[in-house]
Amino acid sequence: MSLTTSVPSSIDTPDSFHEFHHVKQGGSLISLPQRVLLAAVKSSAGTATVEAPVQVFDLADAIVKAGQGSELALMCAKAFEQGLLNAAAGRGGTPEIWICPIAAPAGVAAAETLTVTVTTAVAGTLVLRIAGRTINVGVAAGDAQNTIAAAIEDAIDAAARELPVTAGVALNVVTCTHVTIGTNGNDVVYEVVSAPSGVSVALAQSAAGTGTVDITAAVDAAVDKNYDAIVISIHSAGAITDAAAHLTTMWGYAQKFWRWIFIGDKETLATAQGYATSADSEKILVVSCEQSPSLPSEIATATAVAAFGTERPNANFDGVELALYPPPTSYAYSAAEIESSIDGGVTPLKPTSNGARLQIVRLVTTKTTDNSAPFTALADLAFSRTLAYRATQYDLQYRLRFRQEVIDGDLADPDATLLARVRDMCVEIDREMGRQPYPMLRNVEDNIPQIRVEEAASSAGRLLVQAPCRVAGPLHQVAFDHLHYYL
Repeated sequence: MSLTTSVPSSIDTPDSFHEFHHVKQGGSLISLPQRVLLAAVKSSAGTATVEAPVQVFDLADAIVKAGQGSELALMCAKAFEQGLLNAAAGRGGTPEIWICPIAAPAGVAAAETLTVTVTTAVAGTLVLRIAGRTINVGVAAGDAQNTIAAAIEDAIDAAARELPVTAGVALNVVTCTHVTIGTNGNDVVYEVVSAPSGVSVALAQSAAGTGTVDITAAVDAAVDKNYDAIVISIHSAGAITDAAAHLTTMWGYAQKFWRWIFIGDKETLATAQGYATSADSEKILVVSCEQSPSLPSEIATATAVAAFGTERPNANFDGVELALYPPPTSYAYSAAEIESSIDGGVTPLKPTSNGARLQIVRLVTTKTTDNSAPFTALADLAFSRTLAYRATQYDLQYRLRFRQEVIDGDLADPDATLLARVRDMCVEIDREMGRQPYPMLRNVEDNIPQIRVEEAASSAGRLLVQAPCRVAGPLHQVAFDHLHYYL
């Protein structure tokens, strides 16, 4: 390439001339789109094909594809809400949201009755909560119980876009039925927050949800592209087993789909720890908040979108706010329970300081042992995610640079051989990861001398690369010792 200058060639006076051009230095890291896949039951109104991943672009699109009020549509709503919260906090935004609909199982949809009784109604507002969503019902002085029941149905119908249930009324009884069949309908919490004098509402489950969803086909369909996180709506031992089997295949050397599965739970901490113990994997995260009114699938969704709303693989999520409803004060985890949760491989959530939402205490994977011995080196998502990020960068750069190469180890200049250039690629990527504003790797220069590239002895056309590194893990604690000097 010939050099050029804007200094006119007509100038003959002896001197030196200077021009200044500001050019952004090109880095060796390739930007990676973040994708979160939501796997849950759609309603019969949803147009999306079962077990076929498809992207959704906003809530209206999600409702069309998953069906209004379905667990899958509500997970999408929570994903977009969390993405806005991420952006407002300066922590990235909304990753690509994809869905993989699951067909409803055989069984029964959960149902709850709200029975209204009245002595003499005083004017006011009846306040209900369904799955944490507030329903306000106006009551006029002297309203009959049947009138108030009809008003409750109208208020629920008006909020149908954000509720997991539909409503019907007969005389003074309102029946709320879960939009989809299955045991997950039993997770919906109904509350009477307040009622005008002379008005009471009795709650009772009239039908328990039955029918267990099988996630196997849905997650196994997610091989069309890589998804960084998969959120499954089921919280059960069987779901853990299915998730583990899927991830074993996806992380294999032939598949190279490095991903993590998120499961939410709002039962007891002991239940969540049982799931974590069963999983014991750096690729599975169990997120727990006992008695949160939010749905377990929403708990998992908000956490996954918070984690993958940013591309930085070793980001710190301590204290990150989630678009979720806090539990009753008596159920908020104590300091001892939080410590037990983290040690047991469960990500605990607690109320924010203002009590309006939930926040992540510490984002941990379920990996707590190795060969039955305690092992916490992979507790932070940052470690496995950063290694996968590095592997992806290696993989992409290899495809760009070396697809038409031959092994040429006998060149006169050893620095020009393919082996040397492959090593240079690794060094370049590691250095770039180490000099980010928030470095992803630490002690890069110490590890570079240990990067080795050799030609395989038995597999023709194969190079072997050993590339040690050390992840720059998140800062979680500082211990201050305050010394008071006095006279």
